[in-house]
Amino acid sequence: MTRKGKLQDHFSLRDSFREVVMRNALTGMMARFFIQIDGVNKSGSCKYFAFRKPDGKTEWEAVEGVDGNFKPYEDLLERTFGPLDLYLRTAFITQRPTNNLPNLTDATAGEKKTLFVALAGIDYLQQYADRAADKAKEAVATAHDVEIRVQTLETAVSGKETVEKELREAEAMLSVGRQTLKNITAEGQAAKADVDRLQMLCEAERQRRHDADAAGTAIANASITIRERKKDIDRYRDAAKNREQFENRIAEGEALQETIATENKKKRSIIEENAKKQRDFIQKKTAFEAKVKKLERERESLRDKRDSLEKNAERSRNNIRLYERDAAEIKEDCPTCGQRLPADKLAELKNRREDFLAKIETETAALAKFNEELESLSTQLEEADDKIADLSFNMPEPEKDTPFDGTALLNAEAKLRQINLPSARAALAEARDAVVRIEGLECEIETQWRIIAEKEAEYARLNAGIEVGYGEKIAAGLEAAKRLHTDLTNRYAETRADIARNEDSVRKAWTGRKAAREKELALARVKVKRAKTEMAEWELVSKAFGKDGIQALELDALAPGISDTANRILDKAFNGRYRVDIQTTRIGGAGKKVKQIEDFLIFVTDMEDSEGQPSLLENKSGGETVWIKRAIYDAFAVIRKRNTNFAFLTCFQDEADGVLDSAAKTAYARMLEASYTESKLRHTVIITHSNEVKAMIEQKFDIEELATAG
Repeated sequence: MTRKGKLQDHFSLRDSFREVVMRNALTGMMARFFIQIDGVNKSGSCKYFAFRKPDGKTEWEAVEGVDGNFKPYEDLLERTFGPLDLYLRTAFITQRPTNNLPNLTDATAGEKKTLFVALAGIDYLQQYADRAADKAKEAVATAHDVEIRVQTLETAVSGKETVEKELREAEAMLSVGRQTLKNITAEGQAAKADVDRLQMLCEAERQRRHDADAAGTAIANASITIRERKKDIDRYRDAAKNREQFENRIAEGEALQETIATENKKKRSIIEENAKKQRDFIQKKTAFEAKVKKLERERESLRDKRDSLEKNAERSRNNIRLYERDAAEIKEDCPTCGQRLPADKLAELKNRREDFLAKIETETAALAKFNEELESLSTQLEEADDKIADLSFNMPEPEKDTPFDGTALLNAEAKLRQINLPSARAALAEARDAVVRIEGLECEIETQWRIIAEKEAEYARLNAGIEVGYGEKIAAGLEAAKRLHTDLTNRYAETRADIARNEDSVRKAWTGRKAAREKELALARVKVKRAKTEMAEWELVSKAFGKDGIQALELDALAPGISDTANRILDKAFNGRYRVDIQTTRIGGAGKKVKQIEDFLIFVTDMEDSEGQPSLLENKSGGETVWIKRAIYDAFAVIRKRNTNFAFLTCFQDEADGVLDSAAKTAYARMLEASYTESKLRHTVIITHSNEVKAMIEQKFDIEELATAG
């Protein structure tokens, strides 16, 4: 509802929907608002539907009249949640107004009326006026058609010459009545001039009384303000007494913060030093273990070689023992039978013995080599054992950690928790602000005394030379003039009726001719008269309910209440400096054309202005109009609640104080508090970057502090 263009332009959707479900806490009624989006076609068209589910029911019921088109859906939204422009004017306030809402200072009198009618909750009257205007147009069309038929019938009726003769004879009779009517008209105009003149005098007297009453009210308000400001000064002086105490507490807290920072820095340094020692020890230990493992691997390799050589040497010794048995001395006689061995057998044995002797020689040489290598390996093993033993004496030892004494840090943190530094700073700011406020309040008291003096002089001036009963005398004269004017008006109507009766007698002279046509003509004329009467009645209804009718009367009746509410809000912010007065009529014209004109003027009186004269709202400076318009809009929210029982319970102020200085921001906060009380809001959400405004708010979420705290 708040974005221009198609809904498809704001969402990346395809055949999707948007849905809102709400529940009326008073009636239990559930409502569902549903938008079906065509995300395929380039048109991005949407269908709009609404459903209801009464309390205790389980099924949704379609709302009658909401058929997928936007207009009935929009009307239902406005009836359910209230007008959007009213919400943006009275409940959601931004630093800059939107372009869609006309500004009070730029609007014409008619635009102001239209705007204030909507804000006051009486815009339904314009709907009645528009409907009556449509009915009047329908009656005009009907009268036009029947008048054409009347002209046709009049042409068809014969006896035109006779009628003209009878009309000429009746003219003499009618001239007397017309002259009487002319005389009554002249007397009535003179009576009307007297009424207008006396009306102006009554208006001037009413304005004088109003100004005198306003001066008396201003004197009373200024006296009340002086008493209240004196009470405020006493309260602020109590707050300012503790300023030095809070300054000392803050200084102590800041010193403790520095101590904590220093101790934490020292603690981090010791932790880093101990960590470096640990890293160095691990590095040395790792290098030492690597050397030990390398020597152990070399020693194991030597042992493996020694074991292999010992096995080879043992194998050679075993072979030598075996070969020595087979290489024993050869005897020529058989050891068994004692006979001499054959020569060939003896030669074979000798050759076999030579082979084994050669093998023994080879194995003996190999054994000698193995023993030589074993001696070398033994030497190497002894050297390896010595290296490992020597290396064990160089095993690195870990350094002891440097201890940290955290007593000072703990003491400082404990003391800082007891001080509550943010609270002390806030209290100091309040104490310093109290000093400034005392000066401002004293100046304000002086201003109020000046106002009292000025208003007392004005009151005396307004009442000087006014005789007792002057207003009642003028009022009595006005009533007499009105009675005379009413009497002449009645005589005028009676004379016109006599003339009409005489003219009617002329018509009756020839009514017998062509009775059927005449009857039809009479019926047609009745229809014309009825249509014109209906048209006049609907026009009267349209005018009565229009901007210059009941709406003007309603605004005239609401104007004092709106002004009083706006002034109460302004009093809280500016201590009676500004007064708002809404005038819905003014006197226009000159001489006999003097008359009362419907208008809509907003006058503002600045009590600090040396002239002290009211001026139009559009003539005030930009900074002044901001607050005055805000007070008027808030007053209309109160009036609308009173008239329609409809109100927004939550108000949003989105950086509305962005362009204000410190003094104006203080007034801004006071004005919000007054508006909150007058409108009977449940919540007011203030979005601000101002430290002054934040300091005056009790419940708040400080995003900057939350971000700093992590």
